[in-house]
Amino acid sequence: MAEQTFLEVTTTSNCTIKVTNARVIIGADTYQLTQINHVVMYKIPPKINWAIGLIVIGIICFFMSVNYMNSGLGLVGALMAVGGILAIIFLLKPCFSVRFTTSSGQVDALRSKDQAFIGKIVSAINEAIASKV
Repeated sequence: MAEQTFLEVTTTSNCTIKVTNARVIIGADTYQLTQINHVVMYKIPPKINWAIGLIVIGIICFFMSVNYMNSGLGLVGALMAVGGILAIIFLLKPCFSVRFTTSSGQVDALRSKDQAFIGKIVSAINEAIASKV
């Protein structure tokens, strides 16, 4: 039986992705379809520790300014807290990955912030797995 291609994409970072009914090729890595038991789109939450730290330090500075009657410190504290909140809302986005489950464990084969792109790859791999059955 000839190899059937389900998806072939070249990303902006020159990473070639090819899904066939025999293998999955992501960049320089090749995964045999027979070795893949399960594939899902996994959401990796952003690391927000620095933004929370910025908010906490800003709030502390703001309240210290009230005690010491220092309006400059209060302004800096308020700006730091607002900056941390805005960073959490607008800058910190989750990352998505193509996660394989194989007999040797889990593999995050590809990561991207584009959920639709990762979803398209996961759908193509699931379609390729279903075609083997």
